[in-house]
Amino acid sequence: MTDNVNILEFPKDKIVRERLPDIEEINKLKEKGLQKFADAVISDIVDNIQDCLDNYGIDVEDKSFIKDFNFTNMILSASIYRSLNIEHPMHEYIDKNVQLIEKPEKKDD
Repeated sequence: MTDNVNILEFPKDKIVRERLPDIEEINKLKEKGLQKFADAVISDIVDNIQDCLDNYGIDVEDKSFIKDFNFTNMILSASIYRSLNIEHPMHEYIDKNVQLIEKPEKKDD
């Protein structure tokens, strides 16, 4: 081997570096993925509840049922979204209109 080794440097103007997304973009993507996950969970639960009610003979095609059940879906969505720290339009309504009251313990006499 010889000590005369020619090493050619790659031209620096040909190096392409990908721009890294900023933290705000990363957080938006995470939130979007989390919301997709939440929506998939909600859809699965709602489908199961509707199938179960249909199996019990509840008329899930009735217009009044559909209206009431859609409200139930919105509340379920709000609950799951809140547990994942995602904003939902029903949160404000729930916070204004729902109170938790502790039920007194039964005394065994």
